[in-house]
Amino acid sequence: MIEIILISILGAALSGIVAGFLGLGGGAVLVPLFFFLLPLFDVSLHLKNIVIGTALMCIVFTSISSVYSHYKKGGIDFKIVPLWGALHFAGAMFGAFWAIGVDEKTIRILFIVSNMIIVVYRLFNYSKKWFEYKSIFRGGTIIPFVLGWLSASIGLGGGTNVQVLALFGVPVKNGVATASVMGLIIALPATAVYIIQGWHHMAELPSYNLGYVNLALVAVTAPITMIFANLAAGWTYKFTQRQVNTVSCVVGIFLCSQMALGLF
Repeated sequence: MIEIILISILGAALSGIVAGFLGLGGGAVLVPLFFFLLPLFDVSLHLKNIVIGTALMCIVFTSISSVYSHYKKGGIDFKIVPLWGALHFAGAMFGAFWAIGVDEKTIRILFIVSNMIIVVYRLFNYSKKWFEYKSIFRGGTIIPFVLGWLSASIGLGGGTNVQVLALFGVPVKNGVATASVMGLIIALPATAVYIIQGWHHMAELPSYNLGYVNLALVAVTAPITMIFANLAAGWTYKFTQRQVNTVSCVVGIFLCSQMALGLF
């Protein structure tokens, strides 16, 4: 039991650091952590949905902490937030409903392909961009819908925005800060969907569940992730753009590798 508690604390802390420093929302750590923890408590039925739903609710709290810290640093690009936020919200709603009944391998493949193309490019072409900044508000508007859809489908926050925004010339540090806002916008509607959809299966779900969200896990992990997200958000501004970009790309490759493991 002590080992389980330690793993939970360390995983929640790492999730908060990843969320604050890289704008990833923390789901990249929480999803595999919950896949490990829940079966230890005999949770197997609806496991995928409980894991993602619970991770998304934790991301809500983590993102609030991260957004507040980045806001104080002045890193958020508020010109992007209204349009991209609305499209992330719509994409997250669609993605959450879609993912509940879709084969997990399909979701993993979509994530791997879309992310590896961008991450590998940015790793070796740090200073280059593909599009003009103004196209964020024109042809680029399909992108935030897709990002919201993919992120809500696999329980991630808005971290995929960091590298995508960089392709439009948004500095990486501002991308991290803005991605934290998108993580909150993604997690809120997606969490609501997982609660509503799981409400019909309450008799089959574990105690302390609200729909597909396990409130016990949220109560244990969310406070820790919030503390470390707030701390790590300040670290972003102590590193150079290149350093933040490199770490973001390396983490992106790790996430794709992690997603690939579930295919075999």
